[in-house]
Amino acid sequence: MYRKTVGVIGLGKTGSEVARLVKSFDMKVLAWDRRRKEAQNVDQVYGAENGDNLNELLAQCDYVVLSLELNDQTFHIIDAAQLAAMKKTAFLVNMGRGGLVNEPAMIEALKNGGIAGAGLDTFETEPLPSESPLWNLPNVIITPHITPQLPDKEERMLDYVYQNIKAYRENGTFVNRVTLRNMLTPQK
Repeated sequence: MYRKTVGVIGLGKTGSEVARLVKSFDMKVLAWDRRRKEAQNVDQVYGAENGDNLNELLAQCDYVVLSLELNDQTFHIIDAAQLAAMKKTAFLVNMGRGGLVNEPAMIEALKNGGIAGAGLDTFETEPLPSESPLWNLPNVIITPHITPQLPDKEERMLDYVYQNIKAYRENGTFVNRVTLRNMLTPQK
């Protein structure tokens, strides 16, 4: 990983932490987010709302880490065209949601050398069906989609509730607010 380039797709809490951690390997960090903005530990940010091209970012990366929420804008954000834009030596890591990746297109890219490999924590169908070819691909690492128990998880959840009650009463700003932009329309 030393001095390689990583693309962090989604700069929320998880993506920002990935950027911070990989900087210790002296990695060049590119990021993709809804809005182009400066971010700590990121060398360059591309923004979807600014009309930046995701494929330009992908073409530069040795590793691509997905840490996005799944919604109508991000469903299959990695499709055959994006996989083709990646280096043949690149690795895809999905720690976001399964629907971010077009799984059949990824399987094809993994089988034919379109990308070097993948680390997958989440899938379009969970649990991953036993007949999925992903189980037998030598260039795939599968991890269980389990969020670790954090010692302050309940305290932080209650803190969000209290902040939102206060915001409601005082006409303030809500935290972790779900909007129409966060929704995923059921796929047919």
